[in-house]
Amino acid sequence: QLSELAEFAEFVLKDGGLLVSYSGIYYLDQVMNDLGQHLTYRWQCSTSWNGDGSFIAARNVVGKWKPVLVYSKGDWKKRPNWVDATNVNTKEKDWHPWQQPLKEVEFWLRQFSEPGDLVADPCGGGFTTAVACLRNNRRFIGCDIDESCVEKGHQRLAAENAESEGAA
Repeated sequence: QLSELAEFAEFVLKDGGLLVSYSGIYYLDQVMNDLGQHLTYRWQCSTSWNGDGSFIAARNVVGKWKPVLVYSKGDWKKRPNWVDATNVNTKEKDWHPWQQPLKEVEFWLRQFSEPGDLVADPCGGGFTTAVACLRNNRRFIGCDIDESCVEKGHQRLAAENAESEGAA
């Protein structure tokens, strides 16, 4: 489905717009090939973590990092200096098994978008990107193939909204 995602991104992104995505390492070559059919490869970032790694039995390796791929539609838009690596101390899996740490998602969001930008996440999962957008003044649209994820995402956003309104 990555080729379809890249085709969709090519259709909806403005010139210079970015698709930034985590990727597993095992199928990285296929992921990059699929995305590259419709978008232009720009960079590969990395995220690493302390603590337990992910065991990849097919290669007998414990992975403690993963790529974050950056593709653009059209030309690369000049931006301020940015950092291509991050490290996190803990895993967060409270909302979804594939959930990414909120502070890390906020880091990537600030690297590749500006306040007011529209950020889309077609694999919402725990809707961490939605929370990061809410906290960092970005607009958000997202979905997930699993209806229960969308329902839990609405609950998470409602709780986040209530918390932010209580702090104000």
